[in-house]
Amino acid sequence: MSEVKTHSADKGVDQRFFAVAKITGCFGVKGKLKIQIFSKDHFNLKNLRDVRIGLNESDAKPAEIEALEEQHKSVVIAIRGISDKNTASSFIGQLIFVDKKNISSPKQGRYFVHDVIGCEVYSAQGDLLGFVEDVLKLPAQDVWVINRGQDNFYLPVVKEFIRDVDIEMKKIIIDPIEGLINE
Repeated sequence: MSEVKTHSADKGVDQRFFAVAKITGCFGVKGKLKIQIFSKDHFNLKNLRDVRIGLNESDAKPAEIEALEEQHKSVVIAIRGISDKNTASSFIGQLIFVDKKNISSPKQGRYFVHDVIGCEVYSAQGDLLGFVEDVLKLPAQDVWVINRGQDNFYLPVVKEFIRDVDIEMKKIIIDPIEGLINE
């Protein structure tokens, strides 16, 4: 059983905002948004008002959270200025960013979703397998969606499969069980 290793995420770039949630749908007709929170370990969204919303950090626009509530295993937010379902639906798929001063560093062996997405994935033998396209937040553990060009495979994020994660170099080395990757 190998331990998952982490490296600095700095890479010489002073990233000010971090993606903490994704807008996944609308709730009701008054413009409320369903969100998927990436991690509850690093911050408390209930205490935040000022966020940014966009597809990436550089395009994200300031927004204000007016209300946050839990609805049937979902988190629902109301954003100032969004008051109808049509407007709200235009935000589906976008990310919610918060200032890094509101987030603590992840614990050893844990990663920010935005740091993992885009990392190249290599086998322990050095073969390039693809890159992390998405992170699925499932009840048992996270699953990384690895894009191989024409297809994807799904890698459960467990230390038995992951040898090394180097966020600075955007490189992940894995040692999955036989049959996990379609050849």
